[in-house]
Amino acid sequence: MRPIIVASLFLILNFATAAEEPDPLTDPFSGVQFHYGEGGEASWWRGVLKTGNAFGLSAGDDLIFRFGPRLEITHLDLGEKRERERFEELYRITGEMAAIFHQRGTPWVWFANVEAGLFSDLKAIDSDDFDFSARLGGSYQFSETFRLNFGISRQRNFGETQVLPALGFEWKPAPGQALTLVGARLTYSYEISDELILRAGGFPTGGVWNVEESDGTSVDYGMVSYNLGLGVDQKLSDQLWLSVWAGTTLANEVSAEVSGTEVFQEDFDTGWFFSAGVKAYAW
Repeated sequence: MRPIIVASLFLILNFATAAEEPDPLTDPFSGVQFHYGEGGEASWWRGVLKTGNAFGLSAGDDLIFRFGPRLEITHLDLGEKRERERFEELYRITGEMAAIFHQRGTPWVWFANVEAGLFSDLKAIDSDDFDFSARLGGSYQFSETFRLNFGISRQRNFGETQVLPALGFEWKPAPGQALTLVGARLTYSYEISDELILRAGGFPTGGVWNVEESDGTSVDYGMVSYNLGLGVDQKLSDQLWLSVWAGTTLANEVSAEVSGTEVFQEDFDTGWFFSAGVKAYAW
């Protein structure tokens, strides 16, 4: 599966519940994170700062606008005897804006989101380094314990664009438990106490970046890894939680295209990952 398709599925429904106060049990991400993964000869690390559209502006009682930046730095090492062994830092620098409409007293929430910015190694910047994604969808609250999310997303696929549908849900089968599906991210959460949450699940990592090689060729590189593991969230304060995950990496793949033609593709063996970060539920 193409790396960008997995990433698209992951991102498509991030804002379906953004009109409400965030709930630590349902595992949204906003804050800082460090992630390290391995698969066969390949290894990668990633640092992320994401505000989760933390800055808001209300337009009446039902309409909310949110916006915020995202900075992501990735280092990718494919090991020896590869056409492209190592990458220096690869950057994703974007701004996000979302509009959320929720008429109070109704089960419906509607949202639209645009994220635009730079996906590059920053060595030579041109129009190939810029891209945007757009998402449109909503959610329906069937009961106090079950919400269904739905939407469509516009994403780049190595210079092409795709419009992808997706479904997701949030289910709380019992007090202190939650099962959530957001695109390709599936998480089961169990609240041990008000300050400790255990988690299990799977989620993708990766991205697509435009890189100018030493001979001047503009290349789109894509990388994806699917992670299965266990996590724990520990409350630090009213709005901050420490989050740690560890487990195995699956479906590790790196691809490259030049002008829409694939020039490199390789699958790597399973491996392991570790991530740690601080989630912020208010900025």
